[in-house]
Amino acid sequence: MRKNLLVFLALTIVSAFLVAGCGRSVTSTGSPVPQPQSQPQSQSQFQSQVQALLQKQGSGQANPQWPSAMPSYVPVFTYGTIYGSSNNVNGAGAIQAVFVNVDQGAFNKYQQDLKNAGWTITNALNSNNGFEIDAERNGRSLTTIMGLNMTVPGKGVSGALTLWPAS
Repeated sequence: MRKNLLVFLALTIVSAFLVAGCGRSVTSTGSPVPQPQSQPQSQSQFQSQVQALLQKQGSGQANPQWPSAMPSYVPVFTYGTIYGSSNNVNGAGAIQAVFVNVDQGAFNKYQQDLKNAGWTITNALNSNNGFEIDAERNGRSLTTIMGLNMTVPGKGVSGALTLWPAS
């Protein structure tokens, strides 16, 4: 349930960015975005939750790092500055890294990194305001969502990469 709620919230935010980018170039592959089942959270509420999570986990430390629990078959995201991470998001078993100042070419580059590592891309959305990449491998799901000022205002394109526990 938590996983579905987190995925829904993340997809809702990305969808808002994509709608804001209507009339601009958009690339889509894979399955459609699921239909909402409850009232979506506002971007500011999402930002507040991410900020609280990052503060709780010690973001702002001198040297935030890629999560130590992230399996080696997940390619390291090298297209932005790591801002914080968690080896167990909210006790749900998800592993997450939050990034700021994400490179404009990250959408295509990270998709290729995932494919090279044996991941299957199940959903890929890109707009001028951000992107989402969903992938699966060995029963695990990976969600990468980045958007302009999404998680950390004033830090350009920012967002999170989350590896979900096996279902």
